[in-house]
Amino acid sequence: MTTKEETIRKVLERRMSVIEDHILNSTTQTPMNKAYYQGKRDGYLQAYDLIGETLESIQIELCPV
Repeated sequence: MTTKEETIRKVLERRMSVIEDHILNSTTQTPMNKAYYQGKRDGYLQAYDLIGETLESIQIELCPV
């Protein structure tokens, strides 16, 4: 993994951590607001995982349906 990929992963980890803290520590969130932040966290996690995939695996997702 390149330095750039490792750095991107660290940024995504930080973003996920901030969101997790926000979700867990906020007592005034509405269910919709909480779902929004959980969705953002899931998106970051998918990006994190995608960085570690092979190019062939990533390209499969770009094939027309």
